[in-house]
Amino acid sequence: MCKLLGLFPIMHNKANNVDCMKEEYIEDVSALITSALSLAVGLGYDISADTATLFGSITPVVQRTISRVLTVFQGKSFAKIESARMGVCYNSLVESIKKNEADGKPYNDAFFSQGSVYGKIDELAEAVLRAAMDDSQIVKSHHYGKLLGNALYQTKYDESSIFLLLRIAQKLSFDELCLLAVLNDMPQKNYEVLVNGDDKRAELMVMMANLKASGILRRMPPFSVGATLDNLQISVLGKDLYTLMDLQELDPNAISDLKQLIDFYVRA
Repeated sequence: MCKLLGLFPIMHNKANNVDCMKEEYIEDVSALITSALSLAVGLGYDISADTATLFGSITPVVQRTISRVLTVFQGKSFAKIESARMGVCYNSLVESIKKNEADGKPYNDAFFSQGSVYGKIDELAEAVLRAAMDDSQIVKSHHYGKLLGNALYQTKYDESSIFLLLRIAQKLSFDELCLLAVLNDMPQKNYEVLVNGDDKRAELMVMMANLKASGILRRMPPFSVGATLDNLQISVLGKDLYTLMDLQELDPNAISDLKQLIDFYVRA
C-alpha cells in the first residue's frame, strides 16, 4: 500500500480496495500544501503548527472538496510568493472551517450537492485560492481563506453571492478593508468635506469613493445635489463582507489610525 503524508489522511477501505493511484494523487496534493505552508512560515507569517491535524478532523465531505480543488494546482510551477500566499489562505481556511464546526454550525448542504463532480463549490474554492495567490498584498490572503471558510457554514449565501463578494474583495486594497472595518461600527455621516481636500483627506476621499463604487457604502437621505460622499452608511453588502472575511481580526493599529483620521476631518 502506498504511504500517505499526514495532511490528507484517508481511511483505507479494504472492502473496496482503494488503489495506490488514488493515494499517490492525494500525496502529491499533500506535498503541494506542505511546501506552501513552509514558504509562508519562511516569510514570517503565523501558521498553526497543527494545520494538518485540523484538516484531518473536519467533516469528510468538506475535506474531499478541498482536496479535489487542490489537485488543480498540483504539478504546476508557481513563484515562491504565490505559493506562500496559498499557504496563508489555506491555513486560515482550515482554521475557519474547524472553528465553525467547533461552534456546532452545520455546513450548507446546498454547496455540496454535486457529490464527486467538480461543481460550483469547487469552482468557488478554486477562485478563492487563485485570488489569494494573485493578490499582491499577502496580508489579504488570510481573509480570503476566512471568506470561504465562513461562507460554507452560512445558509444566507449561495455561490453567486459569494462570487460577488469575492470580486469586491479583490478590488479593494488592504487599507480599504481596514476602512470598511472602521465604518462598520460608525453611524451615518456626511463625508463631503473630504472632496477636493489635500494630504490624508485626498487619500480618504479616494478610498471612500472606491467603497461607494463597490456597493460597500450607500447614500442615505437627505441627499445633496451634486454631492458624492454625503450621508454615507455601510450597506448590507458591506456588513456581509466584514463578517465573512472576519475583518474584526485586522491590525488594531491600522484600524485606530484610520478612525482617528476620520474623527479629525469629519466632525459632524
